[in-house]
Amino acid sequence: MNKSFKMNYLDWTALVLVVVGALNWGLVGAAHFLTAGANWNLVSLLFGGTAFLEFGIYLLVGLAALYSIGFAYRLATSETVETTEPEMAAEPEMAEGEASERRTA
Repeated sequence: MNKSFKMNYLDWTALVLVVVGALNWGLVGAAHFLTAGANWNLVSLLFGGTAFLEFGIYLLVGLAALYSIGFAYRLATSETVETTEPEMAAEPEMAEGEASERRTA
């Protein structure tokens, strides 16, 4: 039985949050190695004045990461349907007499 894998809105939201969180931590790490006092934490820079909002975003990213574990399992256990290039519509097979009539006409 072939099942195709489709992502729903929650899958896409979790994926976006995990990617944003990973990029944010990559920037934090890069800033640490490039300049000691740099703050490249985008969440902190954008929402630094509101600790509640900042930590709420961290919580959402963490929940998205937990959700992504189940998402990865669903993705790994789904069977994908192989797709091929669309086939050209073939002419119906004709009897030998019909084919020769078409060529001469």
